[in-house]
This record gives sequence, C-alpha cells and structure tokens, in this order.
Amino acid sequence: MSTGYADELAAAGLDPAWVRELIDRALAEDLAGRGDITSAATIPEGLLGTADVVLRAAGVLAGVPVACSVLTALDAEARIEVRSADGQRGSRGDVVLTVSGRVRQ
Repeated sequence: MSTGYADELAAAGLDPAWVRELIDRALAEDLAGRGDITSAATIPEGLLGTADVVLRAAGVLAGVPVACSVLTALDAEARIEVRSADGQRGSRGDVVLTVSGRVRQ
C-alpha cells in the first residue's frame, strides 16, 4: 500500500494494515485466484486505460483513500490523480479521481 494512502487512512482513524487485509480478502473472494473470467475473455492482456470516478449525486465525499488503496492493490503501478478529498462537497458529475493503468489484472 502506498505510504501516502496509509498515512491518509491512519489520519482518518483507520488501521492501514486492517484495510489492506480487508481489500486482499475481498479481491481473493471476488477473483477466486483465477481472475475475472469475463475480463479474461473480452479484454486484451496488457491493455492500458484511463477512467474517471464520477459522482452520481451531490454529497460529501468519504472513502477516497480506501478507493485509492483498492486501485493500487489491483495495479501497483496505477497512476491516480485525486481531484477531491474526503470531507469535500461535490455535485453530480464531479470527477473525484482519475486512474490510469492496466485494464485487466
């Protein structure tokens, strides 16, 4: 886990090691050690892409460091540009973060 995200998690009162363990368990259950079957069948290996995480409704942001931790757990080389931080108000359509990296694990 990136030191920056670990620091942000700790600042929010979350134990970074616990968050990482939770992420690892969730991914292990979801991917069952063989990856996503649909992705393997439809997405070329090595394909790179960029995606925005966009608000679907107005509100106050929470969980940005957790989201970044999940994304880097899937691709340690992913580049993440955080545009809004926890606690900030956002409107529908606002971009919270942009991630670039491998499309398929």
